[in-house]
Amino acid sequence: MKPKIALIFCGGTIGMIKDPETGALTPAKDAQALLDVVPELDDHLDLDFHELVNIDSSNMNPGHWQQIAEKINELYKDYDGFVIAQGTDTMAYSASAVAYALQGLSKPVVFTGSIVPLSEIGADGRNNLIYACLVASM
Repeated sequence: MKPKIALIFCGGTIGMIKDPETGALTPAKDAQALLDVVPELDDHLDLDFHELVNIDSSNMNPGHWQQIAEKINELYKDYDGFVIAQGTDTMAYSASAVAYALQGLSKPVVFTGSIVPLSEIGADGRNNLIYACLVASM
């Protein structure tokens, strides 16, 4: 049985994909557009996508941190681990706030983001997302 991971999406560069018509980077339209970039994850884990918000991380605030903690708490019994994908600008603040809010967990909570969008050549987001999901499954 594959580990069940909740991917909680909050926006940022990691969720940007290239519009095939214009070539411009835009937020992924849905979970599948984002997950299509990493199809090999299906071989290793059962991944469910939960979009919490889709914003630039510079707009993250304590209310969003609370939403992340509440979402993990809500989903806790149903998953083996959690990945929070968000922008890198405020990721350290988000991770710290969630760590304080959810002390004593026995399941992994991994934050990840990227500097280069998943759909771009040389994207760090692809490997970041893969490794975050694999670590969350341990």
